[in-house]
Order: sequence, then C-alpha cells, then structure tokens
Amino acid sequence: MLEYILEGIDKGLIIRGFEEAEAEELVLQRTQVHKVEKLRETLGWLKTQEHEIVIFKEDEHDINHMKGVLVRVSHAEMKTPFYLAKVLPKSQVMKGKVGWMIRGDKFVPFDADAALRLPTDPQLLILDQDLYVFSQPKLKALFGYDAKEQAIAESKIREIEEMYRLSFAED
Repeated sequence: MLEYILEGIDKGLIIRGFEEAEAEELVLQRTQVHKVEKLRETLGWLKTQEHEIVIFKEDEHDINHMKGVLVRVSHAEMKTPFYLAKVLPKSQVMKGKVGWMIRGDKFVPFDADAALRLPTDPQLLILDQDLYVFSQPKLKALFGYDAKEQAIAESKIREIEEMYRLSFAED
C-alpha cells in the first residue's frame, strides 16, 4: 500500500472524493467513514466492545465463512491507530485435512487446521475518519457500500424533499 502511494506520488497521484468520479489511473479515492454504515459498526465494535468479540477457533467456526480481515495498526509514537481491511478470497483458504505440503524434500499431509493466504494488493485503508479506497469492488464486498448508488439515492431524496417539501430523518 505504501509502495502504491509513494510510487503514485512520483507519477502525480491525486486523492479525490469517492463519490465525485470513477476510479482512474493515478487517482486514489477517499470517502468518510461515517458514510459507510457497516464499517462504522465494525469500528464501533472494535473501539467499544472488543472484549465481546469471540476468538476465532476453526473447530467452532468455519474459516470459509470469513469475508475479510481488519487489522488495527498501532505504535507508541502514534496518537491513534489506523486500520487495513482486505477481502479474503475463498480460493486462498485451505482446510487442513485436504491438502499436502512440502517439508524438506518430501510431500507430507498438511497438518494445520486451516491456512489462508492474504492478498498483497492494496484494498482499504482507514485513517482517522477517512477511508481510502484502492479497490471499489473490495469495498462493496466487505461493507456493502457503493458510492454511485449512495449518490443517486441522496440526489433522489433531495429532489423529493424539494418537490414535496418533505423532511426525512437521518439515513
């Protein structure tokens, strides 16, 4: 992700509001966390109810039902942590009893309960109240947010409010 940004800066990378336009080369899209309801809920859980989140155990849960991972990154010299989110492709998950691995010069049965390979492509970065979107499809897959649909809905609501002098509650 850092590589993408640093190389992009050298080539003229700009940051643009996610709702303003389609993704283009050398444009990093950004939106506000408060606009993405499922992300807001997830961060709320992490910030206020982390102790209630169940520890993942393969024998009690199924790794194939995991949509993605959210990583909190903190450091003593940072005031607040930042978060990275990635979709977990089902093709990158391997359950223990069905695979083989190479150990030394021999094929041996895979002996872990499960393994997964995290994608290396940049996907989503949450920094304070900003969400940087490196991949629109990943945002929709993880949090169900589509900026175009949201912008159209907000526009229609404004039209209805103006035409009929109605007022809708937030969201």
